[in-house]
Amino acid sequence: MRELKDYAARRLMVMAPGLFVQAVRVTNRLAEAIGHNYEQMEAEKGAETERKKAIIEDELKAQVAATMHKQVTSYSAEETDFQLQPIHITFNFCKVISQSSEKAKADTEFYRAQREAEANQLLLTP
Repeated sequence: MRELKDYAARRLMVMAPGLFVQAVRVTNRLAEAIGHNYEQMEAEKGAETERKKAIIEDELKAQVAATMHKQVTSYSAEETDFQLQPIHITFNFCKVISQSSEKAKADTEFYRAQREAEANQLLLTP
C-alpha cells in the first residue's frame, strides 16, 4: 500500500507540481450475497417510490376532478347571476336617476324658499 502511495505521488509531481497524495484507499469486493441483497433493497426502494408517485398522481387527479365539478356546479349559479345582472343594473340606474331627480327638486324648492325668505326680510325691514 505504501508503494502505491509513493508511485502515485511521484507521478502526480510530474503531471501536476504542487499537488500531493494524502492517502490511498483500497476497497475489497463485496460478497455476492451482500451485493444481491443490496440490489434487491434498491429494487424495493424503486418500487416504493413508484407506488408513492402513483398515489400522489391519483390524489392530484381526484383534486382536479373535484375542482372541475365544483366549477361546473357553480357555473350555473354564476350564469344565472350574470343573466340577472343587466336587470339589476337597469333597476339600480333607474333608482339613482329617480333619487337624483328628487334631490334636484328638493334643492330647487329649498333654494326658492330661501330666496323668498330673504326677499320678505328685506321688504319687512324698515
